[in-house]
Amino acid sequence: MGLRNIATAEGFNIAASTLGKTKMVLQVCAAAVLIAGVRHPSLKPLGLMLLWLVVISALVSAGQYFLKFWSQLDDRIKLRRKLSLTETRKNSQMPCLSDADRKTILIWRARPSRKLSAKGA
Repeated sequence: MGLRNIATAEGFNIAASTLGKTKMVLQVCAAAVLIAGVRHPSLKPLGLMLLWLVVISALVSAGQYFLKFWSQLDDRIKLRRKLSLTETRKNSQMPCLSDADRKTILIWRARPSRKLSAKGA
């Protein structure tokens, strides 16, 4: 499972960065120049230079992507821990609730709030 799938499963999206888009352009240019270098050997050094730029930009872009992913995931984990502690305190104040009721309350509190549309109101 990749980072994008994990992010989606956690309910957040990490947009493509400018560096990621630049990397894609460099990849296309490097491939085109390397293919053209088969007929024109003078283009091979340019193609190799572009290929190395792709490698460097891919590594930096991957690092940035991972840091964005980790910071958002870390925020989610901290929020879950905070909610769990809050719920533990609330559960100890409401001993009359069954475990099923407590779980239902946790699920409803964890859901994002949704505003009613004009049709639903």
